[in-house]
Amino acid sequence: MVIAHRGRVYAEGLGRLLELAGLDVAGTACEHDALVDLLARTSPDVLVLDGSLDPLAGTLARLTALRATAPDARVVALAGRVDDRLRHAARESEVDGIVLTSCTGIELVSAIVQVGAGHAVVPSGCLRAVAGRAGRDDPLAGLSRRQHEVLELLALGLDNDEIGRRLYISRNTVKFHLRAIYDRLGVNNRVSAARLLAGDHLRSAA
Repeated sequence: MVIAHRGRVYAEGLGRLLELAGLDVAGTACEHDALVDLLARTSPDVLVLDGSLDPLAGTLARLTALRATAPDARVVALAGRVDDRLRHAARESEVDGIVLTSCTGIELVSAIVQVGAGHAVVPSGCLRAVAGRAGRDDPLAGLSRRQHEVLELLALGLDNDEIGRRLYISRNTVKFHLRAIYDRLGVNNRVSAARLLAGDHLRSAA
């Protein structure tokens, strides 16, 4: 894993936190050229990237080049809020996860692990806004309140057992809800469901 953040102390502190959580941190970078060099040398599986990114000489606009340097890396954007540039990056699948800086350390570690495992992770508020939309052409309109809750937690990267504990329902009930959700949305796995919902919201918010 590589961490890129405008603040050197923040980047190093975050790296230490993730190492204490048992994650392998290959290095940190605070500006674009150093980041490209680090990616080329380490070929990380996950890149944790400062979501504001202007101090990194416009790195958000250079995500295509960064992905070319480390094609196997999944990108987690860490941001105080989801702005238009970040929405665009998520809509175009340039980032695989968005984590708000208001999250706890445990939530951040969980999100990074889930993104590294191939899941899409977005703030629950994004899906909550999607859930509030209704309409004849909106596949979400037919989902129950409980199914929306399951989707929010799914998009955060929680597994079935964790979702069950959060909602005080059994693992089998979670699986039942997921089958109904997949059928309604026309998908067949949790990654597709999370990406569909996140993309739908980001398009509507742009």
